[in-house]
This record gives sequence, C-alpha cells and structure tokens, in this order.
Amino acid sequence: VMVPMSGQAASLVPMQGSSPSMAMNRYRLGNNQYDERIEIDAAGKSVHSKRTKNTKMRETNRVFDFPVQDFLSAFYAFRIQAKKAKSGCTHIYANQRTYTVWFYEAGEEEIKTPVGHRKSDKYRIEFGSERSKKMRQGHVWISQDGNFLPYKAEILGERHIEARVHLYHFPRP
Repeated sequence: VMVPMSGQAASLVPMQGSSPSMAMNRYRLGNNQYDERIEIDAAGKSVHSKRTKNTKMRETNRVFDFPVQDFLSAFYAFRIQAKKAKSGCTHIYANQRTYTVWFYEAGEEEIKTPVGHRKSDKYRIEFGSERSKKMRQGHVWISQDGNFLPYKAEILGERHIEARVHLYHFPRP
C-alpha cells in the first residue's frame, strides 16, 4: 500500500558547531498534517519543542544527559561520520521523542536514481525510541559523489517502508 507523504525540514547550525540551535519539520502523511519547531541549547542537551498534528498543539521541554540533534542535522552528521568511521551512533529528537540510531557500513550497491543508475555506499541501521522496546532495522544508500545524497532508505519489518529520491536540485551559486 502506497501512502502519500511530502514534507520540508530546515535546521540552523552555528558555524563552529554540529548541534542545531533551531530546527523545524513539516510534513503531510495521509490525511494528517504535522509541524514541529524545536530549539536546542548550545550543549545540545536541552530541548524546547512545539508540535502540531492537524490543529492540536503540544509543547514540551526536555533535558537529556547526552546531546541530541534534529533529524536533518543528524543526517548530515551521519554522512560525515560514516565516511570517516564506517560505523557510529547518534541521538535524534523528532516527534517529541528521542531515537537512538546505530549505523554500520554494509558495502556498495548500484541504485536506480532519477538520472540513471549510480553507485552508492550502503549502511545498515538499527534504531529504537524511548517509547518502544522494539528495535527496528533498515538500510540507507548514500551517493558516492561529494554531495552524499540519500538515494534510498528502507525500514524492514511487517510494514516495510521504502523511500526513494524522485527529484532533487542544487541551488545555483
């Protein structure tokens, strides 16, 4: 079953840091509209979040013993860390919960993209959230060029989820 999804994400990261100071994500999944705005302190351990699902808004303040990142910043950090270390771990704050994500190098694979077949680096991921005892597994395929585009991602399990890039553009200088 295909469920339509579309969305946007943005993150403000200080020039000398890796943790965002502010971030947002807005997406539509099926008939629901989601919007989340977060502010993170300089250490990455204190988060203020406002999340709206359709018209219902919920606001939270959380403090962690470890630094967290929003989804977008974590993805960019993952790309850099994966190229250097081949494996690693990060903590993502999204949907007003934390996710711990581990990734491991899993070889190379040729992936179909909007501009033809391209070689990609494949990573195995494992993740869990604070609201579920169940661990989930999946894969992410990242381009081998200097842009490190996410060509494809999948989450394995009874509800196999797959996401592919259908269109992307680079801003003109």
